[in-house]
Amino acid sequence: MKRATALLKNGNVYIQSYSETTGLWIADGPVYVAAIGAPAQIGRYVRDALAHSRRGVPRPAQSEWKALQAPMLKATGARSWGAMAKGSKAVGLECDDDSIVTITPSANYEKGGSSLYERVLKSELRADDLGEKLIAAFNASS
Repeated sequence: MKRATALLKNGNVYIQSYSETTGLWIADGPVYVAAIGAPAQIGRYVRDALAHSRRGVPRPAQSEWKALQAPMLKATGARSWGAMAKGSKAVGLECDDDSIVTITPSANYEKGGSSLYERVLKSELRADDLGEKLIAAFNASS
């Protein structure tokens, strides 16, 4: 399985891969940024982020957690996770077999968030409308 997260904040989409360590998934890799009005570019960035997702990465020490958050905070221009979450919408991205992407909207991201599984969208990883489906998932998020 491969995972990534996408955030919508101030008209931009921020996409970052997640990698699995012992028992949890952690932010890992660069943050891709595209304007919400660029669905083809968003689709490419989703594919790039999912390609970067890995399994079996070393579990970071507690002292390294801030460094894991730093790329997303820097990309969004926020000083803290709470400031970044304020006014943002989040969507989870999963790909089990390098062919189908599950796109899961969320609710109340500012307050910790919860997945809206009843609103899940699916897309082929190589589909031309992958970015459009991610935008639709943001529209389904609250």
